[in-house]
Amino acid sequence: MTSSFPSGHASSAFTAAGILSEHDPALKPLFYAVAVVVATSRVHVQIHHASDVLAGAALGIVFAKLATRAWPLPPHGAAPPAAPA
Repeated sequence: MTSSFPSGHASSAFTAAGILSEHDPALKPLFYAVAVVVATSRVHVQIHHASDVLAGAALGIVFAKLATRAWPLPPHGAAPPAAPA
């Protein structure tokens, strides 16, 4: 195994899951399930240690919270904003 702290795959997957979950909460379990598969696959293929993946996942969750606060998405199914005249 190599040491690459934190896992970029895990942080990206959990960031995406967090942002997508804010937009469509009904699919939140699916988004996070995919993120878990991506993150654990890095340990399975012996690219990362479990601690690398856990740190990446934690960072991804923080990044998603920051991103959704800075750039909120409309709820799923909401009407798009009106175009300026």
